[in-house]
Amino acid sequence: MDRIVRFVDCMEIPDMKAWMRPNVLYITTGYAYSDTKEEIMNLIRNLYEAKAAALATKYRYIGCFLDDAIKLANELQFPIILWPEDLPFIEMNYLVMEALIKSQNNLMDTIYSRIEKYNRREMDKRLFIDLLTGNITCNEEGNYRIEEQKWPSPPYQIVYIEIDGIKQKLHELQEEIVHEKIEKIENMIKESFGEEK
Repeated sequence: MDRIVRFVDCMEIPDMKAWMRPNVLYITTGYAYSDTKEEIMNLIRNLYEAKAAALATKYRYIGCFLDDAIKLANELQFPIILWPEDLPFIEMNYLVMEALIKSQNNLMDTIYSRIEKYNRREMDKRLFIDLLTGNITCNEEGNYRIEEQKWPSPPYQIVYIEIDGIKQKLHELQEEIVHEKIEKIENMIKESFGEEK
């Protein structure tokens, strides 16, 4: 069964239909539905129609209708959980709440971790491009950003790729400025990556 439990609620009144919601695990002793078989059958049908997650109840009050209740639940593929008679109501509620909170915390941790990894990749790309294009003009800024992004310690392997004709094109535009900029980039990369002069 693929029903997701997002909330837990208790119900001990006979007619809960108006308050039933999707993805809720409803917990009940079953006392309010113990008078007739039809009451428990209607409860299961109503929970199914409301897209509730499941019903948790005790055997004590619905035991004489249990076979029929399970048969209907199986037909509808709706989960019924029978909890032990010696487990108090409050403890059952606590266990379910604890499991839900842990599950939601794990989900949030996963989401935050993915966001952090994505942001780090984007920041790394930006820093690398800024280093290569000379947008970082002083060593202090480069070193600060490298430290902030916790780039790994040296030694580094740097691959220098030369695109055909790019140097000539750059020199044609402004030979002196480009030469100065290339020198600055090379020096800053050396210093930023910890290369000894």
